[in-house]
Amino acid sequence: MNTAALYANTMATAVMVGVIWFVQIAHYPLLAQFGSTQSVAVAQQHQQRTSYVVGLPMLVEGLSTLWLLARRPDGVAVLLPWFNAVLLAVALGSTLLLSVPLHAKMAVSHN
Repeated sequence: MNTAALYANTMATAVMVGVIWFVQIAHYPLLAQFGSTQSVAVAQQHQQRTSYVVGLPMLVEGLSTLWLLARRPDGVAVLLPWFNAVLLAVALGSTLLLSVPLHAKMAVSHN
């Protein structure tokens, strides 16, 4: 089961990296192309649809990180699960403290 958690964590993290790259490189620049009359509706749809895409990978990533902290697989260095947890905490922290407020602002105003 510990190896399955390691694979699940790796896959969920890879999915999230891909989604983040796509959004940063392709999607956000496209959002800037909408005029002020459309931008609020587009931002609202972006939030809703993105949550469908990232919800499950974020859940798997979080749960598998906790599992790996509690039951480290054989052959995995002691510090690696903790390093993983710190990086995930930074990613989640930046999402909650930076991205969510910016997206909420975009969803109510063009400015």
